[in-house]
Amino acid sequence: PIKWLVLTNLGDKLLALSDKTLCRRAYGGKNWAESNIRVWLNNDFYRVAFNDSEKNFVELSDRKNSDGPISWMKIEHMKKRIAENITKDKIFLLSSSEVECYLGYVLADKKQIDDDWLLSTSFSSENRVYCVQYSGARLGFGSTIISFKTFSNTICGIRPAFWLKY
Repeated sequence: PIKWLVLTNLGDKLLALSDKTLCRRAYGGKNWAESNIRVWLNNDFYRVAFNDSEKNFVELSDRKNSDGPISWMKIEHMKKRIAENITKDKIFLLSSSEVECYLGYVLADKKQIDDDWLLSTSFSSENRVYCVQYSGARLGFGSTIISFKTFSNTICGIRPAFWLKY
């Protein structure tokens, strides 16, 4: 069975993340909405990881999918891209902001990371995706251990997440 960590409790639902990487796969796409990993998580993984009873507690959630730094875009275009980039997912990868918010203190201790693992946040203009990096490289403004990986050919650890309704 998969062990899940509860990252936060929002009244009637919990955000759960697998306690370790479950497999290694490529992201497979320019952004989360079109990625192969999203399709795999919400189909094959979901069918195998949860029995029929457990599936009743997995919430279909709206995911706002950011695309890394986009300062080069005009504001009107940016608003359109954000509106178009909302997905509905049962199973997902955490975004870089969710990792910063819920796991930043844990990731500061590199011993807590068992493998590199993919995040849903992409940087599609450069065909890259964010990941948590085992090597402990620190990037960002006082941030945790988040780095870039190329999606097309990089296989990385997968730590699925989901909202559990109760």
